[in-house]
Amino acid sequence: MDIQKLLLKDIDENFILNCRRTLNVDDLKESIEETGLQIPIGVKDLGNGSYGLVYGFRRFTAVKQLGWSDVTCRLVENDDEADLLLINLQENVTRKSLTPIEEAQSLARIVALGKDVDDFRKKLGWSKTKVTQRLALLDMSDDVQESLQQDKISVNQARAIDEAPEHLHEQLLDEAEKGATVKSIREQVDLLLNIVDDPTTEDDDILIVDENEDEIVTPVVDTNDVDLDIYSNIIKGFLLDLGAKYIENNDTMFNFEVIIRSVDFTNLKASELSGLVNATSMLETFGQTFGRYEKRKNESK
Repeated sequence: MDIQKLLLKDIDENFILNCRRTLNVDDLKESIEETGLQIPIGVKDLGNGSYGLVYGFRRFTAVKQLGWSDVTCRLVENDDEADLLLINLQENVTRKSLTPIEEAQSLARIVALGKDVDDFRKKLGWSKTKVTQRLALLDMSDDVQESLQQDKISVNQARAIDEAPEHLHEQLLDEAEKGATVKSIREQVDLLLNIVDDPTTEDDDILIVDENEDEIVTPVVDTNDVDLDIYSNIIKGFLLDLGAKYIENNDTMFNFEVIIRSVDFTNLKASELSGLVNATSMLETFGQTFGRYEKRKNESK
């Protein structure tokens, strides 16, 4: 590939959509000031003396903020948009500088442009399973995706939380961000879904991905070691959310909150906790249905 010195003003940094959402370059500027730019940025010749930035967005931003007038560039000869996006993703994946959501969004754009997974996964050094799992992150709730983007939870924690109904994600995310393990989260989800009915039952059919995210492993969930304090907090949070939605009188809501916070749900058996979750879920469904009915009734007046 041809390497040239180009003026920054001739390079269009909006030529393609960079896979990185944020470009914090403070540390990179210090490094460049100390040792110079060691690796050229990648650009596409657009003709008429203009170029499109393909990769090296952080380096480009850093030298621009440093006041450089020109920069060393490597000319990219590929014309296909999907291939240019893949080059951008490949460079960032190699540097391990992307969040899982940024990787997923970039993959989705490449696939949307007609590329088959097998056409590009080897260039990333990824298995087809890993590509599929990354794309599946985009089907998760907005709250889960945002926590992943902010690096507050791991991919494995996100997968465990995603198995629970969306209205429970907030409570589970809070536990995950405080350091709850994948095993602990899965136990909570199992309880919430009424999977754990018998404290002596072992669930050996659920597959999760290990922390290396490359191999699938089968965990054995020890339901005799259930942290009921976590479940109690989840249920309290859920009931308080319901109260906030449907109790309009402030005094009534205050009394309701006092009562809920004073109840010790840890005295209940796992199966009873599961039944309570099911009952509150039914209450949530009833509340939503009643709310839609009231809205239609008011609109018809």
